[in-house]
Amino acid sequence: MKMRKKNQKMNYQSNNSQQSKSSNSQGRENDNHENNPIEEHQSMSVVSNKPSINANAVPAMLRHFDQWVCWKYVQDHGGGRQRKVPVNPKSRRFASVKDRSTWTGIDNAILTYFQHLDELDGIGFVFTVDDPFIGIDLDDCRNPTTGDLSFTAYEILERIPTYTEVSPSGTGLKAIATIDSVVPSRRRSDPEIEIYSSGRFFTITTLTINGNLRIRDATDAIADILSLYFDDPGDLDNSIPLPAAPSCASDQAVLQKAMAARNGDKFRELWGGSSRGFNSNQSQADLSLCRLLAFWCGPCVDQIDRLFRSSGLFRSKWDERHFSSGATYGTETIQRAIVAQGTAFYRWQRLLNHDPKNE
Repeated sequence: MKMRKKNQKMNYQSNNSQQSKSSNSQGRENDNHENNPIEEHQSMSVVSNKPSINANAVPAMLRHFDQWVCWKYVQDHGGGRQRKVPVNPKSRRFASVKDRSTWTGIDNAILTYFQHLDELDGIGFVFTVDDPFIGIDLDDCRNPTTGDLSFTAYEILERIPTYTEVSPSGTGLKAIATIDSVVPSRRRSDPEIEIYSSGRFFTITTLTINGNLRIRDATDAIADILSLYFDDPGDLDNSIPLPAAPSCASDQAVLQKAMAARNGDKFRELWGGSSRGFNSNQSQADLSLCRLLAFWCGPCVDQIDRLFRSSGLFRSKWDERHFSSGATYGTETIQRAIVAQGTAFYRWQRLLNHDPKNE
């Protein structure tokens, strides 16, 4: 991944001025909000040095789902690391991410937490195959004192400007977005990234980043993240071999067809180098142009690559190696575009004995 200049600091302080529970945390003050049965308990968290959950900072989309638990730290056998274990808010016994009877609504989870601060450490949300959510967990990516983020965390937040909060340790981030399919769990250690859409729970601190409470769709962005950071064949549906195919039309014919098509305005904008239609996310714009080119060129890697290099979107990142296989960003983007097209390619009348560059 192309690194930013070292002197370009990236500061993402949480919307709340203090940090959540960590070795560097001194507790935090309550947020002002309407009086409710939960509010009277929130001041207790300052005394006990535990997260003061702000019920108003939980996105409305999450509140509608009765998939809430409490959680607490449990020491591994033999004095190992502490694990975060889900707790049933109704019985205060261990909960299971596979058993809905051990979950509850958010109000009950918050109330139980504040009533039992001596034994609980927070609340959490369970991801299931029945909800539209996906969680992105970034560990050891944030300076708990300054709020500065790692390059990887900053890049991911640029791709997915969704609800994001500081983890209980203060050194990580957790982002929640929506997606239109179930994504198998993914985990890697360098950088530390975990992605879950079911069978897991996220701790919820409500220490939001920049006050963003909106959960956004990340269907395309997640595909990009999987492509960039999870490069083993098992992580990508598009890892099948590309079909060998000759060019069926000249570069000039492809461009003329693409610009005259019903979506020609979109093609011309991308061809000219604009990523405006993708919230200035250039990686998504790259993939979109490659898919349009793939439709007109067919599964011809060389022609798509040659044309993309002539577009306004081309930049040095195209030839950078981002994968352990040695594949470049450009190669992977073309592969994803071709596979995403399936069999949807324009049917040219085959032209024999022609030079696709010049004809």
